[in-house]
Amino acid sequence: MIRVLVVDDQPLIRDALRVMLGTTDDLRVVADAADGLGALDVLRSVVVDVALVDARMPGLDGPELIERLREPHPRVPCIVLTTFDDEELLLRALGAGAKGYLLKDASPGDIGDAVRRVHGGGTVLGSVPAELLVARVLASPRGGPTTAPDLTEREREVLDALLEGLSNREIAQRLFLSTGSVKNVVTSVLRKHGVRDRARLIAHYAR
Repeated sequence: MIRVLVVDDQPLIRDALRVMLGTTDDLRVVADAADGLGALDVLRSVVVDVALVDARMPGLDGPELIERLREPHPRVPCIVLTTFDDEELLLRALGAGAKGYLLKDASPGDIGDAVRRVHGGGTVLGSVPAELLVARVLASPRGGPTTAPDLTEREREVLDALLEGLSNREIAQRLFLSTGSVKNVVTSVLRKHGVRDRARLIAHYAR
């Protein structure tokens, strides 16, 4: 069972997520909080596996909360849920360490899948956030992702695909590789950029 913390200043959203995730066999909301400070209090006594965090809240907003969680709770991945397709907010969240970023109009299935994915060590970007980052990358004066130093030709191909928001499986299909090979190349690309996950890699190029 994946234990979920919901942090949102709107009671209706908290209740809706509790009901939504409660219909699955493997996800449960075990605690909720109305703001970032409340979430920090909850985590002193409740063990959670994933946090769903509203982007804009009174007191500590989503990115600030995620930043505060990094040291005491490094094993709790956070997914930001927001009604705002705000590029700068997205970059702040990813820079703070968010493992996922979804708009609140995402389907129940997408939200559940996102929780499972980040719990398994992956990252998730909804289609609109991914489009914002890709547009930012393409508009960057750096000249695009292939200018990254010390990358092999294969690593540049995989980097290009990562910046389009493709999954490992989709990259494997495009490049006619096994998913295991893609995973190894992705790991190498992340290491050479000094980042821990693909969300931060994308944010690096979007700045």
